[in-house]
Amino acid sequence: MRTGRALLVTALTLLALTPARAIELPSSTVSPTKQEKGETIIPKGTSPGEGDEQLDSMKLLAPGIGCVQRCLVDQCDDRTIFWTSDNGAHWRNITPPLTNKSSLDAFFFLDARRGWAVLEQPQKESTRAPTKLRLAIAMTDNAGGTWSETSLTLLLTNYFSKEEIFTLFDLSVREIAFADPLHGWLTLSFWMFPHVHGSFLLITSDGGRTWKDADSFPSPNLGDMILVTPTEGWISGLIDPESAQNSLFVTRNGAKSWQELSVRPVNTELWQGGMLLPSGGKLNAQGASCDVSGVPMFSDSAHGFLQKDCSEGGNFGDQDLMHTTVLFATVDGGRTWKSDRRIRNFLGSCNSSTVADSVWLAPIKRNGHLALLHVEAGADVDAGADNGSMSRYSLCSTQLSFISSSQGWMLKDGSIIQFTADGGRTWKTIWPTAK
Repeated sequence: MRTGRALLVTALTLLALTPARAIELPSSTVSPTKQEKGETIIPKGTSPGEGDEQLDSMKLLAPGIGCVQRCLVDQCDDRTIFWTSDNGAHWRNITPPLTNKSSLDAFFFLDARRGWAVLEQPQKESTRAPTKLRLAIAMTDNAGGTWSETSLTLLLTNYFSKEEIFTLFDLSVREIAFADPLHGWLTLSFWMFPHVHGSFLLITSDGGRTWKDADSFPSPNLGDMILVTPTEGWISGLIDPESAQNSLFVTRNGAKSWQELSVRPVNTELWQGGMLLPSGGKLNAQGASCDVSGVPMFSDSAHGFLQKDCSEGGNFGDQDLMHTTVLFATVDGGRTWKSDRRIRNFLGSCNSSTVADSVWLAPIKRNGHLALLHVEAGADVDAGADNGSMSRYSLCSTQLSFISSSQGWMLKDGSIIQFTADGGRTWKTIWPTAK
């Protein structure tokens, strides 16, 4: 069943003002084409398949082990999963078998062996308003060597009235995630004419064989999710169709009830009207806004980090719009948060960043070139003028996946994937292709 993209899925850091200790590490390749003093530049180059294929997502799971999703440009309904265990020297195609014109809509790997994928089955109904969504959950415990499948049929009349089904123009699988081999979440997003949107959450406690609806789910749309333990998880997204501000919710009882999170400052001297006051600057309370950027990043069930992006100066995309992103930290599983460090001239709600070994890693532009910023706890860092202009939006498609502060992958512009083993001082470009 496809409407819009596809009618998919399933029975489903205030700041300690200490001297900055940021380490800027320019990105580089093994064989750079140009070098300036103190900086190595990543050549733009080309990749096999560039022009008609793109890399949609990637994840480094363990040293040298990771997966990448590849698809045709502008046709990411046709996805392929590639796997490497030697940092990209060799790859193998581990896409679950796709039969009867089925398609891969989402996948998740818990570790270097166990993973799940959501497959959309073709729609048999020919009516304008189909009543069923046919899916399959594929599971592997040997890194995609073999997969087993469980069929899943979603009755749309359990979620929408007959009138709503006629106005439904997009229902699509959003994400699948697991906390352990048994407990997982699956989200679907929907849009109805003219401006109604929302989502479903399905939960499993048997590894994806059976699914049930989450209780009292707040239904944010276009968000992210993270399942930290079998009973605790976080989800973000839009609640008000007329607002661009994200909401953040947490459950601590297995999705039976939900609490909306409000991250409040601890040091009020740095804030005015709930807005961040940048060093040497002042935010206009009427023109400033702050927004939670995605879901928290947890290293274990107690320790985690959460980004909050504050801006002033106009609307998204304005040349003079100023962004300061604050990283909040928690040591009690997100029950309390304290701001830990910040980056000025950094668009946290758009740019990809991550935390590894308690180091905040952020891609930025420096002298017109891509660099990786290392921000330690308590630091107050300015990302620089290059990131305070329209060029900052060019990094919105950059993704990071690090298993330590030294070893990680970076995906640039959906076309180049690189890995580093020294915190970004040197990089090697790889391209997933099975031989």
